[in-house]
Amino acid sequence: MSKRILLVLVVVAVSFFAGYEFSVYVSNSPSNRPNTDPDSGEASESASSESDFPTEGYPDFTMNPIDKDYEREEKILGESMNYSTLGHIQLEDKYALLWDIELNAIYNKLLAVLEKEEQDLLREAQTGWVQLHQKESEFYYRVFYERSSGQLLGSLGRIEAVFYHKERIRQRTLELMVHYYRLGYEIDFEYELAS
Repeated sequence: MSKRILLVLVVVAVSFFAGYEFSVYVSNSPSNRPNTDPDSGEASESASSESDFPTEGYPDFTMNPIDKDYEREEKILGESMNYSTLGHIQLEDKYALLWDIELNAIYNKLLAVLEKEEQDLLREAQTGWVQLHQKESEFYYRVFYERSSGQLLGSLGRIEAVFYHKERIRQRTLELMVHYYRLGYEIDFEYELAS
């Protein structure tokens, strides 16, 4: 009976994380974009994965400098004879920190251009997002690593945990960048400016 419960939990977790991406236009690679029919929104074999979201009028975040460097470093790590789980976790942590710096920068830029009431709403939204982000990480570790019955996932699960931690920060950053862009401002990555 407990094996069934474990299987259900794993399926639920994988399903949740597989569908995590909040929108196609912030996807970091065309392979992450769902094949959907633009008219019906349903899965389609004929729909192009390259242009499911109307990109006209929106910045192209698929080739942002952070993701480009991450993909390059991940490829080097993956092809290395010295690959290790710890090395992969350190890579994810490094890019989580870079995205966090970017998130704080765009959050402050957005606050600077909003009216007082809008600033208050953004602060409330960001506080809610931070709570969600922290609770999601806490939930993951509690369920999969700190159960009274024992740890459910191994070292690859730890890579997955830091990957999703990074992805939540990345997605929120890109979401705020879209808000900033919609208000008529250009997007500059702090990461790119510092390089």
